[in-house]
Amino acid sequence: MNDIFSILLIDDDENFQRFIRNIIRDYAAEFDVAATASAARQKFLLKKYDACIIGGHLPDSSGLAFSVWMRDNMPEKPAVAYVTSGYAEKEKLDNIKKAFPIEYVLKKPVSRDEFTGFLNAVSSGRLRRVTAERNTGFLEALRKKYQQTVGEKTERLGKLIRDIEASPCEATLAAFQKDVHKIAGSAGSYGYARVSALCREMEFDLQKKIAAPELVAPEWLISLQTFLKKIKLAFQSADAEPAGEYQSAGPDQVGEANTLDIYVADDDAALLDIFRKKSQVYGLKTQVEMDPLSAKEAVAQNGFAPKFLLVSKYYSGYNGIDGYDIIREFRTHHRFAATAIGIISSDGEMDNRLSATKAGVELFLKKPVRPESFDEIMKKFIEPQNRKRFRVLLVDDDIDVCEYVSTILYRIGVDVKAVFEGKNLIAEIESFGPDLLILDIALPDYGGLELLQMLRSDLRYKHIPVVILTEHADNFRIKMAYFIGAEDFIVKPIVRELFQARIVNQMNRKTLMDAAQNRDYLTSLYNRRAFSDIFRNSVVECEKTGGKLAFAMINLDGYNEINEQYGHNAGDDVLIRFGKFLSNSLRKNDVIGRWGGDEFVILMQGTNLTYAQFLMGLLLEDWRNEPVMEKYPDKRLSFSCGMAVFPDNGGTLEALSRAADKALRDAKKEGKARVVISRHTGTSRIIRRPEIAVLSSDKLTAFVLRTAYEARGFRVVFYENTAGVVENVKSRNAGNMPVLMVIDRELGAEDGLDILKTLPEAVKANMPAIAVSSRTAEAEVLRGLKAGAMDYLPKPLSLPILMEKSLKILSKI
Repeated sequence: MNDIFSILLIDDDENFQRFIRNIIRDYAAEFDVAATASAARQKFLLKKYDACIIGGHLPDSSGLAFSVWMRDNMPEKPAVAYVTSGYAEKEKLDNIKKAFPIEYVLKKPVSRDEFTGFLNAVSSGRLRRVTAERNTGFLEALRKKYQQTVGEKTERLGKLIRDIEASPCEATLAAFQKDVHKIAGSAGSYGYARVSALCREMEFDLQKKIAAPELVAPEWLISLQTFLKKIKLAFQSADAEPAGEYQSAGPDQVGEANTLDIYVADDDAALLDIFRKKSQVYGLKTQVEMDPLSAKEAVAQNGFAPKFLLVSKYYSGYNGIDGYDIIREFRTHHRFAATAIGIISSDGEMDNRLSATKAGVELFLKKPVRPESFDEIMKKFIEPQNRKRFRVLLVDDDIDVCEYVSTILYRIGVDVKAVFEGKNLIAEIESFGPDLLILDIALPDYGGLELLQMLRSDLRYKHIPVVILTEHADNFRIKMAYFIGAEDFIVKPIVRELFQARIVNQMNRKTLMDAAQNRDYLTSLYNRRAFSDIFRNSVVECEKTGGKLAFAMINLDGYNEINEQYGHNAGDDVLIRFGKFLSNSLRKNDVIGRWGGDEFVILMQGTNLTYAQFLMGLLLEDWRNEPVMEKYPDKRLSFSCGMAVFPDNGGTLEALSRAADKALRDAKKEGKARVVISRHTGTSRIIRRPEIAVLSSDKLTAFVLRTAYEARGFRVVFYENTAGVVENVKSRNAGNMPVLMVIDRELGAEDGLDILKTLPEAVKANMPAIAVSSRTAEAEVLRGLKAGAMDYLPKPLSLPILMEKSLKILSKI
């Protein structure tokens, strides 16, 4: 048995993968991911796992079917947790555990406590938490790792010195300078300041010798051995002394997962009530506190790191205590944090505002505070952090520097990718899509300033902020860097907190500039300009790959009545809610924009129209169940949607928007609350509505399925017996087949599964099937899956589950 606890997650949901990975980082455990059942089988062939987490919907199987495969093929099965988003009733969950070889069932959304409870239950004492070590010891760990390479570094310096003594030429001197240069840049960052200083002195001396190697004197060659002895002694002395921040560093709060979005400390009950209600609209976790003494205690706690801290300047009844005391308490315990700080004050005079600025306050709110201020906090401080992790591309040939920078930036929520040669820069920018570049001036092939000049001359990369990193801080290099267009200039060795602060500053500037240029001021979705740019880039990619783009235009039904009856502020809240709803509901690669007013647009890249249409139908159903007004929780709205697809409905955004707008008007005319696709191409060819075949003799089932699928824009054709299906589909060509078949097994004297034996393989390949039945025993489920059904659902039928499974299948067509 392995000493380290091993876990395999089988799920294609990237957000859920990330959620689980973040929790398991706190444990001494190995963690692997398989997105499909076939990939999981391969992993089981190579490795034994102690625990396995199986998603309910896999691209090539169902989670239950895979658990059956594990039971039949694995003599020592790991502890299994089945993760479902469909079953809610305890009775059904218990039935799953009884019918299948599953010990645990987790219901999505899975909380951190639920998952850690599963880990603790299955680990049997073998799973050790490593949170404290990771939080407080990451700098020590980095330094220890660097210490392990010190002997190798000094040994290599000794070899290079012997090469110079044997042949003091330009080549041997340059090779020695290259290693000295790297140590000068990295040693100080790891706590070896004396080593860095010695190497920098030697580097300057070497520059003169390289220019005239023939003038190298014998006494200088002797001094190289003295230099090597000093380096070794400096390494040893630093190891024997306290390591400063490496030993005393407390938890670095910046990179840790924050569970609290906003913390508000104010004694105004009405204001706190506004923040509570607004938090519910945005789905944020907000904590409020009226007592400043309790607030001081809270901010001093280890692990306290909300995304935004808002405190009052004055508290009635507490002489001598104000908001600045709370801020100082926070700063004392958290030397560097990504938490943004705001202050609320009834005094708007210049002296008070300057005091707030000196205290590190980033937002000053003057009482009375408008409810809209919460929206401003969201756009400036919360949403940029929630949207994505910042991405930095680091170009440096020193692996020690790369590892150090990657580690300390990860602590503040930044993903770093290191590139060791300048020649790979453009390719890495295209594949990684960085928000910021860090360029070392001295690279083995190109100089950092040359690369910067090249980037600033190309319109595609001109907008990417660049920070120059170097060991040399001479005025000429600094002046050239800023003249060419660098945003910042940082000198090695790297001082951790200062470096983090300057990168955070660049992150904030980039976020604000992007928001101002590309984001709608109200919803923070893409504006028309940014959406148009993304569309053009997507078209270029589609033309390379032959893919398609689905384009949806949405209009909120009844929005004007909201404005007229409740006012424009209420209308704005509805738009904000809807934008948030779309962002939370769609895939991460779908592009959402606000076209104007209550009109929104969505671009689904690499998506066929059938899948996109079905997804919009699911969104419509979910939105109709969403409360849209805080004061009137029973108020509901629907939307109408028109859809078009590139290139069938046009090759430009203008053409697609005209086609989608026409379909949107048709949806309004047909009664609203529906999804309509544009049926005419640029050559007047009619696009058929995608068809779903339903094999059922139950009229109630037929009615329910027709209503559900046709509301999503599909054409539903019913068959009461297997003969009718065979006769109909055999006469069709492959491009005219139903996109999906739903089979009811109870067909009177027939078993609906017989159709899967009768249909030719070519037909079944183009028409995936879902079986539904009241026969739910394990053997019956297995029979349905083995017969060729993609999935098997119990009756009475759950429409949300059927729609979700249909969506999964259609997404793979």
